[in-house]
Amino acid sequence: MYTVCPAEIKVGTGCSYDEDPEDAMETAYLNSISEIGEGRDPCLALIFMTANVDHEKALATFKKLTDGKVPFSGCTICRGDMMGSQCRQRSSMRLISIWTIYDPEGLYEVGMADPSLATGNSQLRRVVKESVKVTDQVCRRKAMTSPNNPVIQGKPSFIWINPPPGPEDVVITAVQEGIGSTDVEIIGGTSADNDVSGAWKQWNSSAGVVSNGLPYVIARCSAQLKG
Repeated sequence: MYTVCPAEIKVGTGCSYDEDPEDAMETAYLNSISEIGEGRDPCLALIFMTANVDHEKALATFKKLTDGKVPFSGCTICRGDMMGSQCRQRSSMRLISIWTIYDPEGLYEVGMADPSLATGNSQLRRVVKESVKVTDQVCRRKAMTSPNNPVIQGKPSFIWINPPPGPEDVVITAVQEGIGSTDVEIIGGTSADNDVSGAWKQWNSSAGVVSNGLPYVIARCSAQLKG
């Protein structure tokens, strides 16, 4: 039935170059949900900001706009980003951009692994694996409460990751081990800054803003994923 009559799903994007982080966040968020449509609350927001933005203040504004009900994840980016076919970048190299999804029959769970707990690649692999495994168990428990919804049963549709620079290969392997499958799409990107000075940050709705974290999203989406 879901193959013949797919569930309704909407995606919205928005961005702002405003110097005030609160105004920029409000503009970017309102633009993104205008594409989703009135009366539809996002199930997830991916939030990206350049390093020269007050991230804590911007995210506090996001929580206020959403009453703290929309899970989010993201990281700092380098100078700007791409939205559709357009490059969003100005000489100030300041930007807030948001991607939101409305998918009421899907399931999106955020998690955060802490690479600082590891002193080498083998320990990092174990830390990330265990974190992903715990978060996926949360997803599976939630799926058990809706056994008639096939969208949220079985393996995830994809996993979004935003690791710090350096251990990406180890992280990908560990994520696969945590999920227990090499057949799940892993997408996302490394957190960055404007000048490779080490000012990159990461964040999500469960851990706040950190400087050496691995935020990720385990997604069970009612749309078919192709890349």
